[in-house]
Amino acid sequence: MAKEDKVEFVSVAGLPARAVATPWLKAYLRAETRLQAVAHVKQRCTKAFDCLAQCGLRDGKAGWGQFCIDQQLASALKGDVKKGLFFTGRGALPFGDEIRSVRDLLVRMLGGEPGRLPVPA
Repeated sequence: MAKEDKVEFVSVAGLPARAVATPWLKAYLRAETRLQAVAHVKQRCTKAFDCLAQCGLRDGKAGWGQFCIDQQLASALKGDVKKGLFFTGRGALPFGDEIRSVRDLLVRMLGGEPGRLPVPA
């Protein structure tokens, strides 16, 4: 994955974030300034989950991300590369250009083959 395929932004938790530049994230970043300009405190969480103690969208924090993290991570969990949010680190991705599941990453880290769980000793 090329460096330009990763973008940095402020997450809904107000923290620096780095993610794969998916179609959803590119569209969000184009609208981010406008969304932050109209940020305001909501009566309740968009999904009623209140998954974060502090949330830029729910709490109206203008300098923070203005999207529902639960919705974007759920899309990523389903493997939806167009709508999901896939966080990444600074270094190379462990599977090259492929976006793979957290499960595959854990299997790889535990010494197994992706797609197969290691057998406990």
